[in-house]
Amino acid sequence: MNAVKRCQALIAATLLIGIGACGGDPTAPGAGKDLSIRATPGAVWVRNNTSATVNIEAVDKLGGPAEGSWAVGTITGPFTAVIDTTFQNTSAGALNLKARFVITPITEGEGSVAFTGTGGTIIVPVRVAPDTNAFAVTISDLTPTIGDTITVTAPAGTRFTAGTTVNFYNGPLSRNLQQGATPKITSIDAPDSTVLHVIPPAGAEGQLRFTGISNPSTPSLTVAARSTGVMTLVDTKNLTATYSTGTTNITPNTAIDITLTQPGYRFRTGAGAAADTTSITAPFPGSAMAGVMTLLPDSTHMRVFLPPGYRTPVGFNALFNAAQPYYNLALPGKDSIKVDSLPQSGLGQDDPNVGPVGAITLPAMAVNDVYVFWDNGTLTAPDFVGIGQHDNDQFVQILITTAGRYRFSVSWDGSASAPDIDNYIMNSALTGFRATCGSCSTNPEVLTTSAVTPLAAGSTQYWASTLWDGQKPTRFRVKVTRIS
Repeated sequence: MNAVKRCQALIAATLLIGIGACGGDPTAPGAGKDLSIRATPGAVWVRNNTSATVNIEAVDKLGGPAEGSWAVGTITGPFTAVIDTTFQNTSAGALNLKARFVITPITEGEGSVAFTGTGGTIIVPVRVAPDTNAFAVTISDLTPTIGDTITVTAPAGTRFTAGTTVNFYNGPLSRNLQQGATPKITSIDAPDSTVLHVIPPAGAEGQLRFTGISNPSTPSLTVAARSTGVMTLVDTKNLTATYSTGTTNITPNTAIDITLTQPGYRFRTGAGAAADTTSITAPFPGSAMAGVMTLLPDSTHMRVFLPPGYRTPVGFNALFNAAQPYYNLALPGKDSIKVDSLPQSGLGQDDPNVGPVGAITLPAMAVNDVYVFWDNGTLTAPDFVGIGQHDNDQFVQILITTAGRYRFSVSWDGSASAPDIDNYIMNSALTGFRATCGSCSTNPEVLTTSAVTPLAAGSTQYWASTLWDGQKPTRFRVKVTRIS
């Protein structure tokens, strides 16, 4: 009995000594000495088209951590290794106790990578295994053009199901984004369901990624996989078009009619199953007011009004190709459009008392037709008609070609602080108002003339604007719509 007690006491004493000298205790004998380098994991197995990580750290003779730095040394094998600069080993305490490196395969094979730094050098074996998710389908055409249908045949032992989807990805599975819109599967052949027909969307490229694939013996179990073959980009190109004004030296405030000439491409008019309407992207540097468009009845024609000084291609949104009407496309025009700038004085003289002011002649306009004009924010005319404050007004003469009721939507920009601006439509004698927005407190301000007293053909009206408070805006945009 006494011998057993002495043995238990000896074991307990030994455990206490071991605990007192464990790694991580900076006061323990040997702590911080005889550093060595450690890798976790000590060997890497990674599947091709994926990636893996390795943590590198230094430890002392007791196994305790030590701060340090490490780098990639010699690489032998079909892969790369780089430090993960986003990795942080802890949220509290020393940050330099560990580093993470990312192993990215180039192809299948074996090799090793050396890591050097605090604690010495360590060699980590790396094996790049075949991509077991690769799906050896047969693809009828790896270089399709827009609108082509490709046929995909599944390998023996697999089949497509009602839940199968197809997308296109370019690059390794874990580090890429879908290319193009979600494709349209036109059909899956019966009865064996091993043949699938799909139309790659514009912009699709890379491997085909499938979901909902099953084995005939276990039809309820589905998996995801990707093709071994890689499809080239289904090119959409830049849109070619003709421009009624040409593409250079366009007079400001001129309507530009655009006709698409790229075969198969169309504008959406808001009708049909896809009730989208094509819009344009025509920003103007330094301005919140972009170009304005109106679709013409033919789906290949559009009328646009671009800001004075515009210098880039027009972008088109919600286009479609006749071969793929179920996809919306966003494409830039091929040509840069160059609109001349207005002179610093804008459309002309602000003050009708001094001389003829700047003038705009509206074209013949059917109901719902739109005309747009820009003017610089000059606002130098004195107030002689009681609309605003002294020397803070401007006037533009508007000549009416078609009698009717009109809506004027006035926008402005260009100041650091929001200016307090009021807008008016006045008669030719500047003695009465056709429409007012003296307390709208909006931008744009919308002014609509009377349904009882339409603006007469051949008449002269004035758009008048006054600045009550704030900085003078750089420019105005006036959108005129005939509403009846």
